[in-house]
Amino acid sequence: MALEAIPQALWFFLPAFVANPMAVVFGGGTPIDFGRTLRDGQRLFGDGKTWRGLVGGTLSGAFLGLLLTVPLNLFAPNSTWSFGPVGVAFGASAVLAFGALLGDLPEPHDCLVVSPAVLLRRRSPRAARHHRDNAGPASGRKHRRLQGRKKE
Repeated sequence: MALEAIPQALWFFLPAFVANPMAVVFGGGTPIDFGRTLRDGQRLFGDGKTWRGLVGGTLSGAFLGLLLTVPLNLFAPNSTWSFGPVGVAFGASAVLAFGALLGDLPEPHDCLVVSPAVLLRRRSPRAARHHRDNAGPASGRKHRRLQGRKKE
């Protein structure tokens, strides 16, 4: 692998890297989820994810890609560091920036995080049935109910 690929990859991802801080700079206003909540009362995305931030971050990334490409197209048109023609550079950079912002929409507590050990662990049908029957708030009620009974 050529060592030139590492800085070149960073160069191509600069529009995506700049999208997040610029979304904060341009943010504010109407939330993307319009204030909607889930059944448990939690917001879909929260107040920090706004339409103005999404559009501002995406356009900032697109313009950065354009700024990185124009000098290369003028002075070194055959450079492998160029994003391509101006229209392609703007579009590709916008997609990179939008993708970076789209990946940051869900709040961390909204995501289900499962460890690989849990995914690989297999339960016997009996153990799975026992876990299902004895899990949750119902198990506490069942336990209290059984404690109240007298043994004969």
